[in-house]
Amino acid sequence: MSQGSQLYSFRVDLSDITNNNYGLITYKSVLHPSETLERMVVRSILYAVYNYCNVEFTKGVCVADEPDLWNKADDGKVDSWIEIGLPTNERLRKICRDSKQVILFLYGKAFNRYKCQKNISKTNQNNLKIISLNEEIIGNITRITLKNNHWTIIFQDEDATIIVNGDESYTLNFQQVY
Repeated sequence: MSQGSQLYSFRVDLSDITNNNYGLITYKSVLHPSETLERMVVRSILYAVYNYCNVEFTKGVCVADEPDLWNKADDGKVDSWIEIGLPTNERLRKICRDSKQVILFLYGKAFNRYKCQKNISKTNQNNLKIISLNEEIIGNITRITLKNNHWTIIFQDEDATIIVNGDESYTLNFQQVY
């Protein structure tokens, strides 16, 4: 953990109805000094939701050639590349070429950039999904995130109902936009 990084602990009761994945998962997420708390919260939610495919945190923010989360096959090739934000088209083509599945999660400024960027569809990648997350709901979850968290996440179809620390409940829609 680098100087100025902060560690957040998560205990998540997961009911992933879509992927038939249930149980208690615990993990730690590091907030890098150059990262917003919102972005770390999104990473933490995605880690739980994509737990069924054995994703791992990467160095992400610190290393330009890594996503936020990934799953690698035994041969070292990337099965699932999960990234928060909108990479350049050049990087996106490379990621899609080198990975079996690529999922980009956009909210806020990144989503607004995506809406303005007409040439994203020129990548013509069959293994690419772009999912929009509601910035207001992410903000609400972030406001009540603690250093030690106990969440309940119920995921079904494209909705994650997140109960944060036994207090407030939010439904976050994973709306596919591409």
